[in-house]
Amino acid sequence: MAEDKRRPHHRAVDRIAALLGAATTDPRGLTLTELSRAIDAPLSSVQKLAYGLVASGFFDERDGRYTIGPLSAVLERKSGRNSVRDFEREHLDALHRETGAGALLVVRVGDDAVNIESVGLSDAAAFADSTRWRHPLPSTAGGRVLLAYMPERPRREWAAENLREDPEHTMALLDELDAIRADGVAVGPSGPLRPDLESVAVPLFRAGEVVASVALTQPRIGATRTLDELRRALMDATADHR
Repeated sequence: MAEDKRRPHHRAVDRIAALLGAATTDPRGLTLTELSRAIDAPLSSVQKLAYGLVASGFFDERDGRYTIGPLSAVLERKSGRNSVRDFEREHLDALHRETGAGALLVVRVGDDAVNIESVGLSDAAAFADSTRWRHPLPSTAGGRVLLAYMPERPRREWAAENLREDPEHTMALLDELDAIRADGVAVGPSGPLRPDLESVAVPLFRAGEVVASVALTQPRIGATRTLDELRRALMDATADHR
């Protein structure tokens, strides 16, 4: 079995990342108590971290509620890696109007998929997405696309870790990832997170690198469009990003 060389987590960094993620779940921001509850950490620790995030610009604080501050946008813009915004919300709106399916823009954060923009989701899906903002990569079609196009070394490290836990499932998933890279699209059931949905997802490229995925999702029962129709609509909409 391959040696696991994955980079270890750091408790303080993980807690800061969780705080930043929690602050995105409500446009009004969260209080210290709500942040503490959201990340299951002591209020005193959350207070110190939140104050430091405000001082650094990662958080804004107004009337005791904490939201994402300006520094995140500044760093993204200065890094030149904000190309996922080339695929604007109006593209998702257009896909939803054309197909009737929910449309999502998905990025990879570590081993998780994060839906950073969505249009036309059901109330249940929108609620689940707002309360659980990170999803394991294999659990959604958009996440599986991002996993398929993950650079070879981290993809193999991911596989080495998961082979220990569920070899049969992981081998089947690796075969699926090979097919996604060969076809340039993931088509089929959305995944274990929402077994009642079916999805189509494709990668978005920037300078030869996959920076995001776009997914269309609809109920498996009663859908008015076939998966092949969703695939064609999605391929046409993302033609300039491949």
